[in-house]
Amino acid sequence: MITEQYLMTPENWKRFRNKGLHKVKLKRLEEYKRFHSWILELIPKYDGYLTYYETLLKDKRHLSYSEGCPIFNFFKLIPNGHFINNFSLEYMSDDYPIREDIENILDNNILKKWDDSFTKKISNIHDDYILFLTQHLWSKPQFDILKSVIGYCINHDETLLIKEHIIPPENVAYRKVVFWIKNKCNEHANIHFIDKTYETFPLLDNAKYIWSVNSSVGLTAIVMGKRYSYFTKNVDFAFHIAAHHANSIQEAVNYDHSYEKFLRKFSWYYDKMVIDVNDENHFYKLDKQFHRFYNEQVSDIEYFK
Repeated sequence: MITEQYLMTPENWKRFRNKGLHKVKLKRLEEYKRFHSWILELIPKYDGYLTYYETLLKDKRHLSYSEGCPIFNFFKLIPNGHFINNFSLEYMSDDYPIREDIENILDNNILKKWDDSFTKKISNIHDDYILFLTQHLWSKPQFDILKSVIGYCINHDETLLIKEHIIPPENVAYRKVVFWIKNKCNEHANIHFIDKTYETFPLLDNAKYIWSVNSSVGLTAIVMGKRYSYFTKNVDFAFHIAAHHANSIQEAVNYDHSYEKFLRKFSWYYDKMVIDVNDENHFYKLDKQFHRFYNEQVSDIEYFK
């Protein structure tokens, strides 16, 4: 029987309340229940280890999983050691065939239109701005990225909108960063801090670049045909496998969005990594992946083929 380690189940939400995302996850309770019911049905058939999110079993061969973001019914299933930073894009072929139904899958799952009739309006900001979506800005690596983005916009007279995350952290370090950002806004008329009370999605419409450390909103931006880049090689938000990773600000500026290339990458991601709990056929896909990993003991390279 598969040994469950640190699983996210519908019964143990309290464990994760301090992670800041529980409000979002609670909205997707039915997806979690369905996925967990599939796991419970299959684990008696196999021997091995299964864990939620980042691995705590570095010395044991195992599978890790998490909900997809922002498509919460797309659960990501990954062999140990490849969950976040160690995944290699070499596993993915540049000429992978585009699924015939991939655009329908995106249309049915990605928010591309919204009613902004009640959205707070931002005045005195012209179009063609750079939109920077924030995450954990209190950490030095991510704060350094933000400082580089601000420096670029000051030096090139670009309008920058720094959008606060919808669920900002509540700690002293973060408040210090926000204070620093607001001082920059006071010093430079082209730098703007957009707090959490403003809806994010309408800001995508008039942005010429959309950048982030990593952000689930980026997937909507890509589908809209926007030039989206992220600066940390982190595939926790799994769709980033199909997005553009920029090693520098200049790489992000020079990036030429290719929707066809994105569809190839997203087709690969959907075929090789995703367990879509809204598609009953994916129960059998999950069973097959368990069989290949636990029974056939396939290598990581073979797992992704």
